[in-house]
Amino acid sequence: MNDDNHHVVRFQDGDGEAAVTVHYRPDGYLMDLRDGALAVRGELLDGGALEADLGGSRCHARVVRRGRELTVFTDGTSHRLQLIDPLAGAAELDAAGGRLAAPMPGKIVEVLVKDGASVKRGAPLLVLEAMKMEHTISALADGKIEKVIYSVGEQVEEGAELIVFQSAGGS
Repeated sequence: MNDDNHHVVRFQDGDGEAAVTVHYRPDGYLMDLRDGALAVRGELLDGGALEADLGGSRCHARVVRRGRELTVFTDGTSHRLQLIDPLAGAAELDAAGGRLAAPMPGKIVEVLVKDGASVKRGAPLLVLEAMKMEHTISALADGKIEKVIYSVGEQVEEGAELIVFQSAGGS
């Protein structure tokens, strides 16, 4: 209750996993990294361009997001990161029963599929904004979207069915 406002973000980076604790500050963020804390401010520009101040050093990068995968291009190099979403496990439990449910209350900010669409396992289906973070709800098996229940801008409660999903295996 007396803790500051923060969020732990986990990434898969090659064979390793990294956790970054992001503390929200009025003038940006304070990130707890493996090598210590770093003050960060930034602005996302058109087309995924990013301008950031990382502990006093100016950085320009381009970020491409595809589902949970982020590719960051900067200074002639690229870094591929996989976001580890701890809420995905909650969605998996419901997906086994043919329904994809909201793992927490939030707002639908993007719907990436239409009714009747065939999707492959891992395909991003929709994006839910909750706790100041975006959470991508992905297909947990090959299958078909029977019905998208919510639209962009709608609020959802925890456990609300988001998509009626028919897996290729018939469940």
